[in-house]
Parts: sequence; C-alpha cells; structure tokens
Amino acid sequence: MNEKTKNCPFCNEEILSKAEKCKHCNEWLTEDISDDEDSSWIGRIIHSITYFAIAISLFYFGGWKVVLGELLFSVNDAIYTKNVLLLKFNDKYYGFVRTAEFFDSSIIQWLMLGLAVAMFWAMIEKLLFDS
Repeated sequence: MNEKTKNCPFCNEEILSKAEKCKHCNEWLTEDISDDEDSSWIGRIIHSITYFAIAISLFYFGGWKVVLGELLFSVNDAIYTKNVLLLKFNDKYYGFVRTAEFFDSSIIQWLMLGLAVAMFWAMIEKLLFDS
C-alpha cells in the first residue's frame, strides 16, 4: 500500500486515499460518526417528545384520569367497570378512571386509553433502548 491508497474500513480492500465511496463494497466513506451520534440522540429526543404529545392528547380526549395510590374501601384486588380500571397494590389502588365523555361510545375511549399507553411505552422505549 503506497501513500495514495488506504484500506476501506468496511471491506479492508485497497482504495484511493481521497475516495469518497469504496469501489469494492459501495460503502460511503465520508460520513462523520460524531454527527451521526448527535443526530440520533437529538432524533430520539424529538421522537420521544412527539410520542409524549400524542399520548397526552389521546389520554385527555379519551377523558381519562390517572389514579395513583388512592385509598378505597373495597375488598376487590381489581375493579373493572365501564368507567374504571383499577388494580390494588398494598391496600392502595392504581389505574385509570374515565372522568369525561368526549365521544358517545365508551369503546372509542377505551381504545384511546390503549393507544395512549402504547405511545407512552414507545416513548420510553425510544429514549432508553434505541441506540
């Protein structure tokens, strides 16, 4: 290998030092890795904020309220009705209560709750597990 050539970082074949694309494996050689890391981090934040906004909108227009640690006098481990989904942990209830009706159908509101929870999960997954 002389001064005018170098090895491709992808396929290790000899190429010209000023080459922008490897003639053997067709990989681009001019991408800056530090820019990709920054843009992927910023992209993850932007996607997460978008997912959060969609989830909050679905949750709000579905007419739901989060219940965290409410003391209710009930012997049931779970309460499920048309307007309530609560689970009991250590004598306190956690879950969701429907407080408003923006739609005539409760099925639409339950669907919006499911989509909101899925969007919250997608947001967390995007922030923590995407590389």
